[in-house]
Amino acid sequence: MGTGLSRGSYVEYDAKGTMRCLGDGTEIPVHFRCSQHLDGTIAVSAEIEGKDHSRYFLTVQKSFQESLRVELVGETEDGKTITIDEARITSCSSHFAAEFTLSDIRLLALQFDVKGRTTMSEGATLTLRFGITNFKLFRASVQTRFGNLIFANHPQYEEILRGIETYKETSLTCFAMLTLDPNIRYETAEGYLNAVKDDMTRILTLSSFAQGSFQDWMFCEIFEETDGQREMVYAHHRLPRIKPTGFHEIIYLPAIAEYLSKTYPSYGDDLDEERGFNYALEWYLESLSAEVIESRFLLAFISLELLVDRFETANNRELVLDKRDFEQFFERLQKKAKEILEEMGVEPDKRGAIYSGLRGANRYSTESSLQLMLTHYKIGHKDVVSNLNEIISIRDEIVHRGVAKLDGKTLIDKYVRLMCLIQRILLSFLDYDGSIMDWSNGYKVIGFARDPLVEFPAE
Repeated sequence: MGTGLSRGSYVEYDAKGTMRCLGDGTEIPVHFRCSQHLDGTIAVSAEIEGKDHSRYFLTVQKSFQESLRVELVGETEDGKTITIDEARITSCSSHFAAEFTLSDIRLLALQFDVKGRTTMSEGATLTLRFGITNFKLFRASVQTRFGNLIFANHPQYEEILRGIETYKETSLTCFAMLTLDPNIRYETAEGYLNAVKDDMTRILTLSSFAQGSFQDWMFCEIFEETDGQREMVYAHHRLPRIKPTGFHEIIYLPAIAEYLSKTYPSYGDDLDEERGFNYALEWYLESLSAEVIESRFLLAFISLELLVDRFETANNRELVLDKRDFEQFFERLQKKAKEILEEMGVEPDKRGAIYSGLRGANRYSTESSLQLMLTHYKIGHKDVVSNLNEIISIRDEIVHRGVAKLDGKTLIDKYVRLMCLIQRILLSFLDYDGSIMDWSNGYKVIGFARDPLVEFPAE
């Protein structure tokens, strides 16, 4: 095994074992090398052991051509077990001289595990080290329910950061170390990872929002320390979310630790289930990754509409009247409308189109629903979006005409203000009370307020 911190790979393992092709169950003896690159991709190269590989040709060819799942299991020279349970062959070479040979088999994998041993030591201090992508760092730490999570830069942090900001690439930028509370005990290393990984994902969701960049963890290494001796007992490597956005921060770098400490306690499952936080944030970040301003605006509006829809569902406001009452109303309305339209000489097909349109009267308008949601949560909007119907009209224009009537500079300004409104809603949901970078005012650092103009006086 070798470990490197070059621009190419973070870690690399060399092992001997078997490659099992799940198409027909054939097991092939191989010597393989597995590495995870700094962008999170997991690359595997394999060479078949022994002579005359003709009996494996059809199996390897079928696995390659049909992109069938392949598993690899092997052992390193120092006794670690490498398990790759989902990989696909991307290329291989074959040639015939004295005998038929398959060589240079290349694969891409979604994840792999490294096990030093299966049992955990009694009384050992356990530390989990996560590899984090696209995280900008400034002395950050967060107190979690499992212990203090401390972030530390990758040795090539500055160089990597320039690549992310210049080329919008994804890369490992830092590590997050979590020394577990000694009262937390699980029987297996996997048990520790399963317990902690949801909290790690929550923290990275919050930091993704703060820094306007898709952030994820690409590996977790678990270390035991006993009597001053430190040993890696388990590692799980996985393909992280690779979505280039660069950085679009709302929390300035020196305040990131304070922001995470303030928002982590407020961010539970109920925030997504009841208010749609996670999906709204996903569309918000997707908006930042789009190249065309009209696409950015539409993706941002999806984020906003998702929040409104979840509010309506939670408050039983999808329909103005319940279905039974509306059907009674509509039946009478349609009869009256028919009399008027027939009197006017309107053709049957046009009358049908009008009846269909009338059914839409049982839903609240987007503007009224958005205003009600903001009022309910006491979130002001007039300083960033003075007229809510204006951003709705821009959305409609882009959807139906492909472009907005506004000039490019004005459309960008409206987009920035729409994003500021979404930021305010999400930060309010997190009960955040720290500082932010105000996009609508030249990224000036100000104290966050859900209602800057006091549109909703305290009761």
